[in-house]
Parts: sequence; structure tokens; C-alpha cells
Amino acid sequence: MNRQSMAIALAADIAAFIGTGTPDEATFNALALRLFAYQYTFDMPYRRFCDGRGVTPDSADHWRQIPAAPAAAFKSFALTCAPEDLCTPEHGGRTFHSSGTTGAETSRHFLDAAALDLYRASLRAGYRRFVPAETAGIIALMPPPEEAPHTWMGFSTGEWQGTVLKVYTTHLKQGWHRRNGVPMSARATMTEYFFRHGNVLTQMTITEDPVFLTEPLVKTTNLQLNPNAGANQYQAWLFCQADDEVPGRDPAWVPHFLPGKNPYLTEFAEKHHLPVEPTRGGAETAYPEYAKTMKAPAGAARP
Repeated sequence: MNRQSMAIALAADIAAFIGTGTPDEATFNALALRLFAYQYTFDMPYRRFCDGRGVTPDSADHWRQIPAAPAAAFKSFALTCAPEDLCTPEHGGRTFHSSGTTGAETSRHFLDAAALDLYRASLRAGYRRFVPAETAGIIALMPPPEEAPHTWMGFSTGEWQGTVLKVYTTHLKQGWHRRNGVPMSARATMTEYFFRHGNVLTQMTITEDPVFLTEPLVKTTNLQLNPNAGANQYQAWLFCQADDEVPGRDPAWVPHFLPGKNPYLTEFAEKHHLPVEPTRGGAETAYPEYAKTMKAPAGAARP
């Protein structure tokens, strides 16, 4: 039996087991060992990893003995039994990439047509089992940010408002809105709206942050449909690239000033002969009326 025939037969048996919805340790163990033998045979990087652990299909008799590949391996190796060119939409498969938020190199997860069908079957079976059919919406109960670990992506819940998708995100990791711009605290929340006009998809974000923002920060982005762009090409654009901004600097060094030691807080005000207060931001400073409340700094001469 060739690889593809083995994959189809194995996927069918696993899907049938999932479909029963009945826990069966013996059947699960047998399927896990079959899957291990399949991956050991056709996934060469994973086979070398298992050999290094001294575990082979001949030595393992329980699923708990099967070595689990470390997360970093998915960034460094193509962990796939199927040829990579079969894990594309053109051949009925997919290659999923991680977000890249922890580094420039993303992890890759390869699924050919058989694996993708099994992936969908697993998701649907779990949804049918744990979500009642009459459920009209999903309510996510989450602890406040200070009591829960943050992720770069946060926790999001979505709902359709007609043809507009609304997404509400909390638990964002503290960072910034732009690389050299406004900071963002861990208490920030974001509401996104996605709406389409023909071939243009517009994303509007509304960020509220009680620490750094005195009013919501609203931004929009337009994306135009490109029917010739493949999924893999698009995913490759989504990673974050870390650049060496100052050559020779220790990669672990973080630019910073200790509290009260930043010598540049008044630089803009002094250069343009302005009071310090309006240069520190705030919603009211964005309106012309604020100019009437400004006081010239003592001893500063207008140019």
C-alpha cells in the first residue's frame, strides 16, 4: 500500500472513531499506534527525532510512549508525511502558518486533502457534541486581564450584524499601536468591524485604553481582493520581521529610560517654543479651541 492509500484508510478509520462519540481506550490506542507508524515511515525529520529518543513503532505499545515533537520543530522542519505541493488549495489541502508574533520565522502545519477532511470532521464532531443545536449565540466568560495570562492575539468573540462582522478582543499583551508610536496597556480592548464593498474589504478598529488613551483610537484599513494570490503567498506576508536597528548591540538589550530620566520629554516643546503640556497629548489638544488655553513657556521667545 502506498502513502496516499495508507493516509486515506487511516483518516477514514480515525474519522469513524471520532464520529461514534464514544470513548474507547483500546480503539484510541490502536489508532494512535497506527498513526505513529505512518508518521515514522513518511515524515523523515520526525523519524530522526524519534530515533534520537529511542522510540520506534516496534518498541511502542501505548500511545503515551509516542514522542511529541517540540513546537520549535514546526518552524525549523517541514513536519509532513505528504509532499508539500499536495498541501495547497490547488490539490485540496492547506498549509497553515502561525502568526509570527514571537519571531520572524513562522511555524507551518501541512495538511493534504485527506488530513484536511479529517481536520474538519474533528472540529464538527466537537462542535456538535459541546454546542447545543438550538444555540443562537456564544457567550465567552473570561477573567479580567490582570488575572489571566495575555496572548499577543488576545481573546476574541465575534458576531454578525447583517453582513458586517463585529469582533471584540480583550486580554491583549501590552505593546504599542505603531512601532514608534502610541503605547498600549494590558487593559486595552479592541472592537473591529469587517465589511465588504465589491472587491474591497474594509477593516475598522476602535481601540479603548484607560491608561494611554483619553478617547477611542479609530483606524481603518482597506484590502483589495487579488484572485491570483495563493493562500501560502498571503500567509508569508503576515510574519513580524525583527531588524537589527543598531549593529553590534546585544539582541537582549531593550531601549529604555528609567522613570524621571528621559531627557527628551521636552525636546519637541523647546524646539517649537511650545508649552510642554499640549505636546504630551490628550484628546483636547487635537482641537483648535485648545490653542486659546495655551500659555507661553516662561522666557521662551516666539520665532
